[in-house]
Amino acid sequence: MKLFYFSGSTIPSQFANSVHVMKMCSAFARQGLDVRLFGKKGKKNTNPYDYYDIDQNFEITRSPYFMLPKIRGVIRILYTLIKAYRYGSPDLFYGRDLTSLTCISIMRIPVILELHELTETRIEKTLLKKIIQFNCLRGIIATTNQLKSDFLKLYDYPESKILVAHNGSDLLTEKPRKISLNTLNKSNFQIGYSGSLYKGKGLELIINLAQKCEDTEFHIFGGHQSQLKIWQEKEIKNVHFYGHKDQSNLKQYLLNCDALIAPYMPTILINTGIDIGRYISPLKLFEYMAYQKPILCSDLPVIREVMSHGTNALLAKPDDFKKWKENIDKLKKEPELQKRLAYNAHKDLVEKYNWDIRAQNILQFLQTLP
Repeated sequence: MKLFYFSGSTIPSQFANSVHVMKMCSAFARQGLDVRLFGKKGKKNTNPYDYYDIDQNFEITRSPYFMLPKIRGVIRILYTLIKAYRYGSPDLFYGRDLTSLTCISIMRIPVILELHELTETRIEKTLLKKIIQFNCLRGIIATTNQLKSDFLKLYDYPESKILVAHNGSDLLTEKPRKISLNTLNKSNFQIGYSGSLYKGKGLELIINLAQKCEDTEFHIFGGHQSQLKIWQEKEIKNVHFYGHKDQSNLKQYLLNCDALIAPYMPTILINTGIDIGRYISPLKLFEYMAYQKPILCSDLPVIREVMSHGTNALLAKPDDFKKWKENIDKLKKEPELQKRLAYNAHKDLVEKYNWDIRAQNILQFLQTLP
């Protein structure tokens, strides 16, 4: 089967959506599909397969980078559609790029949409209505049950044509070389965080925890330089900032941590100003599972679709500082609890949430669609 994946992602880049599409294209290719990914060319002149630490088992077509923001989107769409036409007709048009998929559906060509959030923008609402109206939306892949539920409340679409497929991660097939952390005292409890530093990702909570947990050190991986400068100015001695690390290096750092933290807030604003908190299915959680470390995470409805308190993580309400500190203290005192949480989370990843299983589930679902 020949699959064209329309992503709209900048490749390579620090954004989680680019990690997601690269990992999924590689997983689809491992299932025997002939895959071509369409995206945007980033400023970095880096081999994208090396950057994301994946095999070169699929092709990538990237629209050139343009400095003029007002026409950049139009040029990208035209470039994508022209290139797709020249590469011939695939068996499946798939992706996250709603604009490109809507343009394809205008020609009465069936498409599969992967949905990661519902925004309030008039353009996106119009595109969703149009793609449904054209009767060319063959199926939808939603990343959370909450997203599926909200979509069905807003749009007239058959529930049987929607599959919930939570995000995933690679399994560690071999133990990477560990890279030493910057520590004040190696006997301190070391907690790692990876991800962006946007408002709502929980950096405020980590700073507050660091000030109350003096025998615990926090290691922050991610963020742009402008964001890092703001947080570094707070000068909390037991909080260490490393900046963005690519996929191959990040795991080498996190394997040295005693626990990993994901302190999401109910509202999470990304760089476009969109709130993704209600629907977030964070890649970082699934990557944490792969590292076989105990996980400290926010207790939010969408998170509980994957994480269970005391089984594969310790959860706390975002605003319950006392509970967060209790969870950290509990982990420090109970090595057996650390082992059990890490084991169960890794078992869930192996059995339900790795990229290959996600790709298999999606392909099996597609076979059931008319």
